[in-house]
Amino acid sequence: MLISAIVRLEKVGLQVVGFVSDGAATNKSMWRELGITTKRGNGIVNSITNPVDEGRQVFFLCDIPHILKCIRNNFYNKENVKWGEQIISWTYYKALYDVDNKSDLRIVPKLTPRDIAPGPFQKMSVASAAHVFSNSTANGLKAYREIGQNNFFQKSEPTENFTRLLNDLFDAYYQRVLAAMSPSDTYASDQTFVSLQVTLTSLLELTHYLCNVIGYHYVLAGKCNQDPLEKFFGLVRSFGGNDCHPTATSFSHIFRLLSVYFPTSAASKEMFRKMRNMQ
Repeated sequence: MLISAIVRLEKVGLQVVGFVSDGAATNKSMWRELGITTKRGNGIVNSITNPVDEGRQVFFLCDIPHILKCIRNNFYNKENVKWGEQIISWTYYKALYDVDNKSDLRIVPKLTPRDIAPGPFQKMSVASAAHVFSNSTANGLKAYREIGQNNFFQKSEPTENFTRLLNDLFDAYYQRVLAAMSPSDTYASDQTFVSLQVTLTSLLELTHYLCNVIGYHYVLAGKCNQDPLEKFFGLVRSFGGNDCHPTATSFSHIFRLLSVYFPTSAASKEMFRKMRNMQ
């Protein structure tokens, strides 16, 4: 289906240079079938040859917010995990909230109980994961360790550093490719490591291609996600009222309506704006 979609898009004049997906099992299965993976000794395979133009590649990226949630969920479930040769612990986040919440002037005001002990819905929330893996959380750990002199936080520096790393990584999509796969008792699952390595490699190579070959002046890495698609599906579901699972036929009808509505709505707003300016 992906190859067919690429061919059809290329036929109407679009150049497909990247493919973004989340970490669903069906997507990972497709990655494996196309040879997208990371293996020791074989490097990172993060692209396929464009089926229409053998001179171009199609780069694969995993939705970065999804990776952030996977790391948070894995870390939360295991509580104490390895980061390189160091041990980092989720209990420091719990203790940070407990201590900070009792303070009149909070150091980490955005941290909430739901961030520390996420339920099913919070585990799907990117914002909740971002609250934990933020510079403010890292600063809180450092403050209570050094300024507050709280003995519980004396060994929290690795967790603080890990938190800063994730904050910087997902703020700027990082600028280095991670090394070999890590053991299963680390802060992320093997599947998440593969997604992260492939995504970062693809982002670097895609940026190089767009800037040095195509001639772009810059690339907005934050646009390399599937948010627009998720918002569109959410809009389609909202058309169904209480029935948020439209059939293929209903989806087709709604898609046609939206295809007409949005261009017409945008044109109408522009026309009214010009009319007001003429008055």
